Amino acid sequence: MGDFIKKFEYLEDLNITLELAYRLNYNFKGCGYIKVYSGKIDPEEENYEIYMESLDCGMSEDEVNSKYNKMIGEIRSGDIDLSL
Repeated sequence: MGDFIKKFEYLEDLNITLELAYRLNYNFKGCGYIKVYSGKIDPEEENYEIYMESLDCGMSEDEVNSKYNKMIGEIRSGDIDLSL
């Protein structure tokens, strides 16, 4: 297990990209976030997030992944509204 979790995932059916960044074993203000971008991230362009959730410190890797998967479920169910 590393000290930093970084993940990008494109969900084609929703046409969004999720970015997860979290620093494990770190206790200072915010330890990470999950950002949602419209469409695919293009490294040549400036990409704008349409939603972001900060993650508290002190979570395990399993808790971070659970939070990430929960957010995907909330987006799919409409509990998190990403309409512009």
